[in-house]
Amino acid sequence: MKTKFSFFYFFVSLVALFLNVNSACYVLGQNITLEEALNQADILLNTREYRQALAKFDSIATIQPQNMRAIAGRAYCKYYLKDYEGALTDYNLILKLDDKNVTIYRYRGNVKQRLGRIAEACADWQKAAELGDNKVQDRIKDLCQKFAENNLTTLLVPPDTSQGISRGMKFTSPPPLEMSEAEKIRIAAEELTIGFEKIQKNDWESAEKAFNKALEYNPTQAAAYYGRANVKIAKKDFENALNDLEKALLLDPSLLNAHLLKGRILMQKNDFEQAYEHLKLASRQEHLPPYLFSYLGITEVQIEEWEKALENFTQAIQANDKQVSDFTGKTDYYHRGQVYFYLKKYKEAYNDFVRHTILFPEDSTAYLQIAQIYYEEGNLNKACELWNKYKGVSSTVPNKIQESCNLLAKGNIGYEEYVKQAQYLLNTAQPAQALFWLNQAITQYNQDTTKPEIAIIRQILFFRGIALLDLNRFDEAIVDFTFCLENLKVATPNPSDKDLYYHRGLAYRKKSQYANACADFGKALQQGMTEAQKYLDYTCE
Repeated sequence: MKTKFSFFYFFVSLVALFLNVNSACYVLGQNITLEEALNQADILLNTREYRQALAKFDSIATIQPQNMRAIAGRAYCKYYLKDYEGALTDYNLILKLDDKNVTIYRYRGNVKQRLGRIAEACADWQKAAELGDNKVQDRIKDLCQKFAENNLTTLLVPPDTSQGISRGMKFTSPPPLEMSEAEKIRIAAEELTIGFEKIQKNDWESAEKAFNKALEYNPTQAAAYYGRANVKIAKKDFENALNDLEKALLLDPSLLNAHLLKGRILMQKNDFEQAYEHLKLASRQEHLPPYLFSYLGITEVQIEEWEKALENFTQAIQANDKQVSDFTGKTDYYHRGQVYFYLKKYKEAYNDFVRHTILFPEDSTAYLQIAQIYYEEGNLNKACELWNKYKGVSSTVPNKIQESCNLLAKGNIGYEEYVKQAQYLLNTAQPAQALFWLNQAITQYNQDTTKPEIAIIRQILFFRGIALLDLNRFDEAIVDFTFCLENLKVATPNPSDKDLYYHRGLAYRKKSQYANACADFGKALQQGMTEAQKYLDYTCE
């Protein structure tokens, strides 16, 4: 508002200079000049003290009836106090004094839009555009062109009931033909107020009747279409609600709550990209309800804007900490947990799902999400404990997880099966889960009194070293590879020493221990590991 008003202030200041206001004149019964009085009124206007500003501008305009700065300020205050007829009278007065005043044409168009006189508003905006005002182009494009395309001008003409009456047809309370435009608008405004009061009481039938009547008297009242859309949503008549919202936004694209409702309906229709656009427009409101952040986050997840979704769910949680007024706020921890999980931030995801279970202890899906975190971290014992308890409530448990739990339930399955499972998991980029099975195998080996072959433990430790390497646990990986090389010599080693040297070289390289890495890559190459050559070239030259 400050930006808009600064231009307005600059304009009216020029007008005042043009009129050669007598700065020595004393006004308002105070020992101040007219210029000082206008400045005081401007300050009140800038701080949104509209009633006090109106009183000052009105006093000045009474003393100088042609002071355009005072009249324009008074009109501006009336506009924000919703005295649209009074604002219109003042803007008409200014244009009589200066019919080339581009800014006033724009402001008068805004007033006429609020009064539902769309055709006249468009004429004023078009005049402002012809005089060089670029700020009205969006309104002409978004409202006036669509208004003409949809032939809404016919709604401004009261219906001709004479034909219907002569044929015995019945009409629902048509506005009297002799009624003034101002009277119609007054009745429409009263019905609009009644409609929203009935919504507050969940009296949907009475609310719909009130909005219908408001539209009979003022068919271009955007707020009435918006109100009726609320009723349709309550009745789950989403298609007609969407139609009413489109009409409301056609008449007044700045009706941000209509964008919010339309976004919600489009979410239900799984049109997430369009929903997101309307929700973003709705977020221009000065005071945002917490659930708007939630809706934004949900749509952002669907269009894979993960970081934005994370930010909006966090905003929703923070807002609900101060004002828990909507049930959606209680599910934001769950939604944010899902985003964290996708981003592989398992600790944060776990914390959010736990918070959700505190709010909703009976929500089994949250426990399944926690189980999946355990699985991704390689804690299959805890993962399977939760899955076995809650798997019946969901059909979304991945097959690989169910297979792991079934395997775990068998108990001692033999070294071969452990290694086979670990190899599969390593090949499918699941090193944490592979590590679990390899640790299980080592535990079984240590408890085995039949003295199994050394080659078995060598193979288990080799694969465990690879899993640790993939998990960036380089020191532990080096220990496993070194143990195999130094202590587990067998006649036909499997894996071969060249594999062990090569992978230990990779671990040393990750730790920036280049001398050790180069020594291992050299030994691996000598034994036939040709892949070691590129690391010798990149690392050791």
